[in-house]
This record gives sequence, C-alpha cells and structure tokens, in this order.
Amino acid sequence: MRARFFALTAVTLFLDLATKVWALRTLEGGPILHGRLNFVLAHNPHGAMGFLRQLPTDARRALLVATGLAASVVIVLMARRASPIARAGLGLILGGALGNLIDRALRGSVVDFIDVIYAPGRHWHTFNVADIAVVAGAALIVLGTRAVDREQARA
Repeated sequence: MRARFFALTAVTLFLDLATKVWALRTLEGGPILHGRLNFVLAHNPHGAMGFLRQLPTDARRALLVATGLAASVVIVLMARRASPIARAGLGLILGGALGNLIDRALRGSVVDFIDVIYAPGRHWHTFNVADIAVVAGAALIVLGTRAVDREQARA
C-alpha cells in the first residue's frame, strides 16, 4: 500500500514542480498560444479561484501553508484505510497539494500556466499540473467509493 501510494505522490509532485520550472523559464518571455489551449505564466498569491483574496498577504500565506500541511497529514491517514482506487486518488491529491504548498511556501504564490478557452472570449481560471492531479484524484475517490458501495450492496 504505502510504496505505491508514495510513489504516485512523488511522481505527481515531480511532474508538477518540473512543469512549473519549465513555465518559469519558458513563459517569462511571453505566452505560447495555440488557440483553445495556451500556456501563460501567472502567479496566484490567493487560494483556489481567488479564495482568501481579502486577507493580508502574510496571513493568507500562513493560513494556506498551515492548511496544506494539515490536509497532507489527513490524506496520509485516510490512505491507510482507503480502497486501492481511492488510495490512488489520494496519492494524486497529496502530490498536487504538496506541489502547490511548496510553491506557496517558497514563492508566496502558486505558479499557474495552463490557460483553456472553453468558449469564445471565455477562459477557465489558469491552472497547473497540481490542480489537474487534485481534480483527477477527487474523481478517483468518487469512483472508488461507488465501487465499494456496489460491492457492499451485493453482499
């Protein structure tokens, strides 16, 4: 259990940090535009989608780092009792959370760089690989929970 969980966490964290280094080095000179999928360097000092924007910078940073650390502990504890699918989801979430936590602790903001245009003139919030991992992990947890529920219903 632990080896696969922590390996998935480590791979997710590595991919997130590596792509952020790429974005910092490559996108400082300007965005790479491809139409609906663009790469644009952005620094998000707030929480997800501007959450906690109203707090002073130091208070927001401390609160988000402390919350990230606490969530990481809870995720590791949850993984011990999770189904294999849910455990994989938790590994993705932990890797993504740690990637954004490291950004926030070192830079005071999270590096975002993926920009999706979903309709003419409409952009989704700029995001990064950590965000993708968190969403994919949440989806796996839902799938894992539904699979367990179906098995229990059959018993």
